[in-house]
Amino acid sequence: MGEQRRVLIVHNPVAGRRRPGLLSGVVAALERRGLAVHLKATTGPDDAEAFGRDVSADTYDVVVAAGGDGTINGVVNGLMQAAAPPPLALLPMGTANVLAAEIGLPTGAEDIAATIAGGSRRAVYPGRANGRHFLLMAGAGFDAWVVAHARGWLKRLIGKGAYVVEALWQAVRYGYPTLTVQIDGKPHAARTVVVCKGRRYGGPHVIAPAADLSEPSLEVCLLTAAGPLDQLRSGIALARGRLVTDAHMTIVRGTTVEVTCAPESRDPNPVQCDGDITCALPLTITVSDTPLWMLVPR
Repeated sequence: MGEQRRVLIVHNPVAGRRRPGLLSGVVAALERRGLAVHLKATTGPDDAEAFGRDVSADTYDVVVAAGGDGTINGVVNGLMQAAAPPPLALLPMGTANVLAAEIGLPTGAEDIAATIAGGSRRAVYPGRANGRHFLLMAGAGFDAWVVAHARGWLKRLIGKGAYVVEALWQAVRYGYPTLTVQIDGKPHAARTVVVCKGRRYGGPHVIAPAADLSEPSLEVCLLTAAGPLDQLRSGIALARGRLVTDAHMTIVRGTTVEVTCAPESRDPNPVQCDGDITCALPLTITVSDTPLWMLVPR
């Protein structure tokens, strides 16, 4: 008999409240499969990254990010700094769980455990935005403005609907400054830019159909909606799966993206990575030369 496989689960207790019993169900299913499971709970915003940075394939065979896309992003950033990281697996317990949808991960405890225990290894190439890695997207403009102003209590109350409410409110208040976007040295103009590694945005919605986690490239979505009515139209198109054909968006593929803001903008211009505000403009985005290994459903 071979050695017992060792699993580290880095979990966010706050995110876990959204799906009570899922974590314990996955742990039980893994232990029934004969895996040794160790739990580490985050107590602050930097813990997930620190746990990922300190983990080693000598100690664990797989590290599981259990929480929302923000928790996963923290673990990813830690693993990208680790000397010999084990592969990453997901246990989605957040508001949107976009990365789980991107890899087609089922939602049941048994199916999640099956992927952790015996999923296929897939090499993915994270993006890097001002030094911060991301696996889904990095955004600036209206996109990041909404993320920056979304209220935590509302997210806890109505989940993803909080972003819809905030988008409707901010569509009237946002100033829509012009962003200059250099993609591999070629200039473009937009009011919002979303640089995608994954196809999905905000949950099930496909925003960049050609994006591929396993390709060392970026899909740059340039949106020109510059007022409440245009923004509402784009939001409806996203919900209906038609944003790709919307007149207010074009997609350009590249490997290096630089975003700056026109001088007339006096407000800070936040940047979001995988749904969390991480920095502000100016922004430089590249693709990591080093892949991260993930476990995905067979």
